[in-house]
Amino acid sequence: MTDRAQVIVGASHAGVSLALQLRREGWEGPIQLVGAEKELPYHRPPLSKELLSGQKELDAIRLRPEKIYADNDIELLLGTTALKIDKEQRSLHLHDGRVLQYENLALCTGAKVRQLPLALDSERVLYLRTAADVAQLQALAQPGKHAVIIGGGYIGLEAAAVLRKMELEVTVLEMAPRVLARVTSEVLSDYLTSLHMMHG
Repeated sequence: MTDRAQVIVGASHAGVSLALQLRREGWEGPIQLVGAEKELPYHRPPLSKELLSGQKELDAIRLRPEKIYADNDIELLLGTTALKIDKEQRSLHLHDGRVLQYENLALCTGAKVRQLPLALDSERVLYLRTAADVAQLQALAQPGKHAVIIGGGYIGLEAAAVLRKMELEVTVLEMAPRVLARVTSEVLSDYLTSLHMMHG
């Protein structure tokens, strides 16, 4: 058995599933799951709905209970950022100076939020990607305030609906000629636009 680990960068749905599947397939060596967030891995789709609205707490949307990782001897390196891959040495350099030696390396980091090409350094300009982002938005979301959402995709529209129910004035800005233009028909886009406008 090798001392080198199966190292997975990205404590995402894919990363967690891979770690557990490696154990099911009989890998007996170390498994290290590296995640930038300090939180135990969680489902992201509920962020813009149930978590933002307060219908669910963060613990209710965890991918797996903490015990599952311990039972499967999966080392969680949370709050940790990967900086450099050395393919020759088969090593991963972390932000805190640690170096992980890997047998195999999987990158399961998922998508990144598209950043606005503007110098907007303000606590009132948020990107909705993490549980911490949701907590920050909840702290700012007061009835009567005005929220401007850039992006008329699923996440933007879900957040708009939740914020409207929280009695905020909401404006959605979309670059395309209609909401959900990349994923739905014009008929459905028009219906959803009307539905959102009907609710203010």
